[in-house]
Amino acid sequence: MKPGPVPNTHSESAAALLAVLFVIAIMASAVAVIYTVTTAEGRLMKRTVDRTRAIAYGDGVIQNLFDQWRLALSNTQDPTQHASGLTYNELMSGTATSPATSVPSPLPLKAPTSSQIPIPAGLALTAWSVRPADPYLNLIADSATRPTPENGTNSRMRVRTFYIASATVSFRGGKVTVERPFVRSGRNIFDNFLFSTQPVTEINPGASMYINGTIYAGGDLYTGTNSLNLQQDVSYTGNWTIGYAPGDPHASSPSTPKWPSGDAPHAGAQQKLLDTPLSSLDPNFIDGISSNDADSDSNLNNDGYHEMIEDLKSGSGTDPLQIDSSGSSERLSSNADYRIYIDASNDVTIYKGASATAMTSGADYTAIMGAITTNTTLSDGRENDNVRLVNVDVGRITNAVNAASDTYDTVGNNDGLLLYIDDTSAGTSVTTRGYSGYTTTATGNGNLTTTGGTARTSTSKRAIRLVNGGSLPTVGFAVATPNPVYIQGEYNSGATTNYSSTTGGTSTASALTVTNLPASDASGAYPSGTSAPDETSGTYVKKVAAIAADAVTILSNKWSDGNSTAGLTSGSRNPSNTTVNTAIVAGNVPTTTSAYSGGLENFPRLLENWTSSLYLTIHGSFSLLYDSEQATGVWQNTGNYYNAPSRRWFFDTTLQDKNPPGFPVAYAYSMAAWTLK
Repeated sequence: MKPGPVPNTHSESAAALLAVLFVIAIMASAVAVIYTVTTAEGRLMKRTVDRTRAIAYGDGVIQNLFDQWRLALSNTQDPTQHASGLTYNELMSGTATSPATSVPSPLPLKAPTSSQIPIPAGLALTAWSVRPADPYLNLIADSATRPTPENGTNSRMRVRTFYIASATVSFRGGKVTVERPFVRSGRNIFDNFLFSTQPVTEINPGASMYINGTIYAGGDLYTGTNSLNLQQDVSYTGNWTIGYAPGDPHASSPSTPKWPSGDAPHAGAQQKLLDTPLSSLDPNFIDGISSNDADSDSNLNNDGYHEMIEDLKSGSGTDPLQIDSSGSSERLSSNADYRIYIDASNDVTIYKGASATAMTSGADYTAIMGAITTNTTLSDGRENDNVRLVNVDVGRITNAVNAASDTYDTVGNNDGLLLYIDDTSAGTSVTTRGYSGYTTTATGNGNLTTTGGTARTSTSKRAIRLVNGGSLPTVGFAVATPNPVYIQGEYNSGATTNYSSTTGGTSTASALTVTNLPASDASGAYPSGTSAPDETSGTYVKKVAAIAADAVTILSNKWSDGNSTAGLTSGSRNPSNTTVNTAIVAGNVPTTTSAYSGGLENFPRLLENWTSSLYLTIHGSFSLLYDSEQATGVWQNTGNYYNAPSRRWFFDTTLQDKNPPGFPVAYAYSMAAWTLK
């Protein structure tokens, strides 16, 4: 048999080998592609991670620069720097720009060290700066020019100034620039219906009370009654308790106040009263405990926020309030257009602006002197003493100022008229001319004083009384004093009285005649919701006004000194509806185990037999800043020296657009969102 062909094993093996090699080649190519793609994606992911780390580090640098920038602006003692901000040269090189002669700590700005912000591996800070800008966030090109402020009477955030902070960070494969605007915003304590710096703020009205403005409590807040109707935002920096402060002797079963749906009182950011650091004030005067109000550091110029209404005491220590551009001080006496002093003998001395030379002549001197009557008195049941009064005829001053406002508004860049008045004899015993039966006579200086009448002794109490204040100067009007203030009758409502500061005037037990009353004095129902009766009469336009004092007491249109000693229910101390339109800055006597402070509901003090059918209307704002140091009589339950009215109190929104004359602007510092380049 013939054998068949022999298989070609070599050819088959070669084909199989080629097939295997082909598969390996394909797999190798695939692996190469996968490797290439994976490597590229890895590099991209690595670059993304590095860029993210660079952004985070750059923003950390800006946060550090923000802290330095804020501290520098807060620390500056130079009026120009404080008012208008810092230049690029001042910020970055520490070179003062005229008229400034030095720069504040911690200038010049410094990049954060590795111990402050550790630098991630592979990153480097290649450039950084903080530059002044305009309100449109355009950089100021000139390195010696300050930022362009955003001003305007309709601005709710006053005098904003802007800066642009930038930090450029390099990383493997690129670099990124992080930018954030820094904003310094002027704030006003009068942005709130109540601004309280006391550690304890209490609001416990007995009858229904509506509050249509915001409340800021810089400490603990206590609200214990459901008659309190909160209609706007309420914030506090401590704790909120539905109840009464510890030890409050007038406490009863607490009930929950009312507030807008979804807007219960809540913890909020700290709002500044002054640019003065809190740490620079004597802690004995800011703890809300009046019993320990005594100097603890031999500096009589840092005794709490009461310093705002006090004069600088020469040779008694550094002044932590000496920083504001308006008069270079937060003290209202330093910002006053006129300073008026009355001594124990009732001698009156007037200084204009910052002058150290007493005035002796001039139309303004004559007008102001002619508006002052010294040596009258009333009996104050809360103080349990006769109070010697300096009467100020506001109407007479208004007429003079409106006729020549430039003559009077000499301090504070046309901000209005601020009078600083101080009866320096507080704390000593003096004799006054009694409650009635006296005659007014002119002194050699041109002011009035009293003769005749029954002599009365005031052991220590002094006060300034504002009368005939229905119309205020068109430019705005403020009064500041370390003494208590009494407001008698209509104030800033357009009403008129028959009070006249003229020689030969006499005092009787009769109340003044008040005419041209606003609708708020006639309305018979408590306004509901946000409605309010018209608080001005005729064509009168309400003026921006403030009263800053140790304490403020409101006397109605029917008040008379001659009846101040009569029994509360005798009928001679029955008030009439009265309207007062002004911001009130004052103190109180804090709650102890023996007496309640009176709360917000008794912040303006009263001395008459008000009832629920009588209305006290106030349009303004309240600032509770300190313990009263002269009007230290404690609040007592109604029925002792007063009874409560229907309180028709409203926040005056015009105060959000303009500060009262002489009041400084505190500043808030913030950062806007960052952007990348």
